[in-house]
Amino acid sequence: MKYNEFKEAKSHGTADFPVEYYHVSPGASNYIMQLHWHEELEIVRVLRGKLLLFVNNEQRQLEPCDIAFIGSGMLHRAEPIDSTYECLVFSPSFLKKHSTGRLSELLTPLISGDSTIAPMEREDDDISALIDEIFTSFSEKDAFLELKISSCIAKLFYILYRSGRIVTGGNGSTTKHQARTMIKLISWIDEHYTEHISLDDMAMLCNLSPKYLCGFFKRMTGFTPTEYINRLRIEKACLALSDGHTSITDAAFDNGFNELSYFSKLFKKYVGCSPREYKAK
Repeated sequence: MKYNEFKEAKSHGTADFPVEYYHVSPGASNYIMQLHWHEELEIVRVLRGKLLLFVNNEQRQLEPCDIAFIGSGMLHRAEPIDSTYECLVFSPSFLKKHSTGRLSELLTPLISGDSTIAPMEREDDDISALIDEIFTSFSEKDAFLELKISSCIAKLFYILYRSGRIVTGGNGSTTKHQARTMIKLISWIDEHYTEHISLDDMAMLCNLSPKYLCGFFKRMTGFTPTEYINRLRIEKACLALSDGHTSITDAAFDNGFNELSYFSKLFKKYVGCSPREYKAK
């Protein structure tokens, strides 16, 4: 499914090497993975603690060494439980850049979202070892990193195809209409989170009743619309405070809060410390 007008704006890697690695630990501004989607594929691995991963509204609990694949166009979010985890976001497009034959035929459905990767099982030792090599490579200073990662990803797809783990469809129980509606909502919220947002505004956007919207939003995200917006605002405030120059007052008011006391209360609830303590770190 492709909704180009609503997709995540952030680019991952470069045009020639569209691969980006993320290491996420407690205290990071992006510690809680907000609901989003992108055309790239994603691999998530838990290093410590537990991670509740929601892909197209289906929940999986990941524990240390567990691995999950997220296909192109899939709505996903994650709630860490005292967790450290890492992600690889990438597009297989660079592997088929100069190929129009069988390689292109195999990779195109993954890029378009017509095919996806079946859930990971812990006993897949070959796949686990290869993903470990990919993730570990990003912590090494290797002049040939891109060549190594490219070869590892190509081998990963070979193993996945050979073992029958790449399947047609498989986007879960969420319908395309539901996904399109949710993407429209979260994209609109991302554009207007600094402003006053009412339930009526969101309901009108999607041509739904406010009551139905609340239930639908809760089913899709696990949060009420207000909770989701507040979490997003706090995450943006964390990013602002991380630069070391933004004041706590500016971080609050610039990200949609009208009362400093309410901002501080929510900040401590979601982040686990006060804005002042966070800024000091």
